[in-house]
Amino acid sequence: MLTTVVLAGAVGVISAAPAQASAAECEKYLSQWYNVGPKVKEACAVADSPWPVREVACRGMLIDLGVSSARAFNACRMAGE
Repeated sequence: MLTTVVLAGAVGVISAAPAQASAAECEKYLSQWYNVGPKVKEACAVADSPWPVREVACRGMLIDLGVSSARAFNACRMAGE
């Protein structure tokens, strides 16, 4: 019984890790076509935040930096997951 509880707790820790890497996934995706500087990192961090309109804000920030709308959409969606 104790083993089951410990394993259930371990699974929760393992499944939480990808969500923490979301901003990094956004940056990695964009690095295929663009230089990832502080402003791109900021946009990805916004999308990875708990802010309700985070993905919309991220897309706007990236588009203002010259990122295509399709790539901005994909990157911000990755970070927001």
